[in-house]
Amino acid sequence: MVSRHRDRCAWRRVVAAAVVVACGAATLAGCKPPVPPQQFLSRHAVLSGYNARAESIQRLWSRCHIAVDMPKFDDAGALVTGRESYSADGHFVFDKPRNLLLQGKAPFVGAVFGLHSNDEQYWFWVKPKTSTEWKGRHGGSGQDRLLLRPDRLLETLGMFAVPADGLAMFRRDPDTDVIQVVAASPLPVEAHGGFASTCVVQEIHLDRYKHDPVSVRLLDPSGEPIVVSTLSDYREVDGVRVPGKLVFRFLLLHPVRNETVVTLDLKDTTLTKELPSSAFAYREPPVDTHVDVDAP
Repeated sequence: MVSRHRDRCAWRRVVAAAVVVACGAATLAGCKPPVPPQQFLSRHAVLSGYNARAESIQRLWSRCHIAVDMPKFDDAGALVTGRESYSADGHFVFDKPRNLLLQGKAPFVGAVFGLHSNDEQYWFWVKPKTSTEWKGRHGGSGQDRLLLRPDRLLETLGMFAVPADGLAMFRRDPDTDVIQVVAASPLPVEAHGGFASTCVVQEIHLDRYKHDPVSVRLLDPSGEPIVVSTLSDYREVDGVRVPGKLVFRFLLLHPVRNETVVTLDLKDTTLTKELPSSAFAYREPPVDTHVDVDAP
């Protein structure tokens, strides 16, 4: 009986050793290391950490590759059948709160695309084929006519702090922690079934491993998404984790559902380069048609 017991123990030791050897061989063969566990932070820690990072970023300068896929518009800015695509290398620059410069040039063609804003106004233009500029004022009557609104691009960067004044809610999704920004709803009370007339206007999805913003969504009062960003390829820049790839989906809900997709691949990024305000001043772009979106 003792001999059999010893045999069983010896056999178990052999099996355990084989398992260890096999695991070691798999590691040497290039198996991925184990995924670290998700960190379930308190909602206060999630909001505080997000705001601290956002407030540490006041400006950004980067070279970038820009890819734009958008619907076609006629000379009056009306949507027509078909789509257009553009690809260019250029710069992505912003200085909080409203200064933005996103401009691209194509080989042998020159400047082909621009999305700009400053404290007073915003303008968006495309040169090839369309050769049109759309221009307006912040808060103007025509801002909802502009599909690519600069303020909405900035709001979906995940780099603006959320006011800690009680107008934020918290939700846990399977892989992300979600900060929801709440505002008073412009819809009539009847539209909310008699409940408080508030609505979620923004959702910030944070990865639960690194707590990086991985998606930001702007919602209309009915809950429909109007802009959705995806932020990835994070790297450390000037001591702060910053995404290297940004994809923005600008969703057109009316009169027909459509969307414009802007993809930015950033390189040579810095958070410390200061630019004079003149860098964001309006300059008439080299296009044939100019549309004032605030005009009647």
